[in-house]
Amino acid sequence: MEMDNLNPEIRTAYQSIEAAAGQKLLSMVPEALKADFLGLFQGDERELELHELVKAADKLAAYLKCLAELTAGNQEFARAEKELKLTVEGLGLDEVNYFLENFVPSFKLTLDELG
Repeated sequence: MEMDNLNPEIRTAYQSIEAAAGQKLLSMVPEALKADFLGLFQGDERELELHELVKAADKLAAYLKCLAELTAGNQEFARAEKELKLTVEGLGLDEVNYFLENFVPSFKLTLDELG
């Protein structure tokens, strides 16, 4: 779901949830690594490119979950798969395009086809 399309109150709630989740995750990082991860969780401008890649990876993971469910015969994910496919294709990131071209086709295969 794109944040720009949300009611301002809902957008604020999502941002609050993301901030709380970020703090929780950061608290789980070993002390020696916290400084390296801090920018990712607090929206540091220097980490903007990495933040964009993490968001893209999250969208890709959701798309792959839909593909797995469809491959297993669960048609309840058909609409979400179509929407997420358009979303990830529209990200305009070379890394995502490479992943879509080189790895996603194997996610559509059955276990028999993989062997």
